Amino acid sequence: MDKEPKNINLSIPHYVDTSVAVKLVVAEDESECLRDYLLKKWSYDFYITEFAFYETLCVLKRKLEKKCIDEQGYHLAVAKLVAYLDDNSLQIDSDFRLDNFRVLLEVGELAKKHSLDYSDALQIYIVLKGRWSGELAECTAVFVTADRKLAEAARGEGLRVWYPPEEVNPPAWDESK
Repeated sequence: MDKEPKNINLSIPHYVDTSVAVKLVVAEDESECLRDYLLKKWSYDFYITEFAFYETLCVLKRKLEKKCIDEQGYHLAVAKLVAYLDDNSLQIDSDFRLDNFRVLLEVGELAKKHSLDYSDALQIYIVLKGRWSGELAECTAVFVTADRKLAEAARGEGLRVWYPPEEVNPPAWDESK
């Protein structure tokens, strides 16, 4: 990734998934590009679903347990995540509640349709049905993921997707979903 992201998505809500949230706080491929994009506020509304936030904490714990990061690195990663929340660079979207059987069935159908696990299907479902869902393209969030299979599934459901491992910039306003 040798190009700097263009300032093309001001005020478009972006939802980061767990894979991206981890890259924001632990040095991995695409980490620098993602942090640059987030911290320079190329898009002013970055969200993480409440579910993905907790899942991110679990992934960081797993990295510690597998010795991918040491204890100091673990605490630093969690502190960075909290700092992003504290300065509103990243906001937790806790509007969505998985509170009825019908929703769980719909998430299950989405998981089966795209051969996803329920947690990935749930992330797509929340963006599809959450606060930014709507008929107009201007109301459609960008789903940011570093997981190829999840990116393909989200695109298959009509979401705008930014897949940083292969795309320098997120989709522009005038692009189709």
